[in-house]
Amino acid sequence: MLFEKIDFENKSHIEKFIITKKFDCNTWEDYYNSYNYALKCILEEGFSKNYDLNCKAKCILFLIRHSIELCLKLNLYNKKLPIPNSHIFKDLISAYPEDYKFQVSLIKILHLIDLDKDGSCYRYVANKDTNANYFTHEDVTKVYEILQLHWSLNNTTEFEIGTIFPEMEFSKIKKWDLTFHLGEANLLGPLRTQYDQCIEVLVVGIIEDRFDVNEIFVPLMFLIRHSLELALKSNIIEVQNFSTLIKGKDYSNEHSLARLFNCYHDYLTKVDFSKLSQELNKEIEIYLIEYAKLNEVIHQLDKNSQHFRFPTNVKGDFHNIQLSKISFIDVLKLYYYTDPFLTFSNNVLEENGILV
Repeated sequence: MLFEKIDFENKSHIEKFIITKKFDCNTWEDYYNSYNYALKCILEEGFSKNYDLNCKAKCILFLIRHSIELCLKLNLYNKKLPIPNSHIFKDLISAYPEDYKFQVSLIKILHLIDLDKDGSCYRYVANKDTNANYFTHEDVTKVYEILQLHWSLNNTTEFEIGTIFPEMEFSKIKKWDLTFHLGEANLLGPLRTQYDQCIEVLVVGIIEDRFDVNEIFVPLMFLIRHSLELALKSNIIEVQNFSTLIKGKDYSNEHSLARLFNCYHDYLTKVDFSKLSQELNKEIEIYLIEYAKLNEVIHQLDKNSQHFRFPTNVKGDFHNIQLSKISFIDVLKLYYYTDPFLTFSNNVLEENGILV
């Protein structure tokens, strides 16, 4: 759920979202630096306030873990070594020569951030192998320990390390701010809100000239894409709990925005809207049209949640992101416009007695 009210018709705002950087030849270093920049922006913004980071915990932890994964893959690329088509740290470490000496602090970071086999625990709620939630209310991660270890890493010609947060002393209060309680977002809706809050930090920062849209575009597009995926899944799973109008297929592991949207849209076409006012019927119709536009744009750019996470496909070929086909400001306008529909559609239908 989004909270900020942003005027996307303001000409000065529009100009700040014009992307001048070319994305037809992105490198591992480009992606690594971009994710580090986004992470740094979010951490610095939250750190300047009191207890503002826990409400973004899993999104921040995703960004940290993804930064480490990109770092390992970037350095494999720099050494002209094969890059495994895997998100598992053990596989990436094994891709280095047997006698390669990793910095001790890096290995410690891997142990702290690697809480499941591939990082899905920060993007989803339930483990697809066990159907159990990844975390309980007792689970915490001390992010300040990860940051302290990251500062101790040496950036050398042998192993490239980027910056994710400026080095500083942590007070007792700030250590508490950076102790993340992982069981606080154990439903898809609250998890989506954690991602939305990070998105808004970046969007507002761009408008206020604190962040560079060219450096932040790739991770920001992934966060938006993931928020849409979580919202659609949340609505579908909620309906499946009591309705037979959505087929019994398990959509919890579906990543295609097109298939998720088609499923939810198909359900809505079967609902009897005659009980709704003419005005509300019209609003829902417009929301569906506008959301379909947004969904199609992002689906065409990133069909399987990979384009905005990695610079290459599973075959190792570099992506060619066709930004000329879209306006980023239009994506943001559609995203903000359709947020109420994604957030409250099931509630509105239930309140009017037609959620069946």
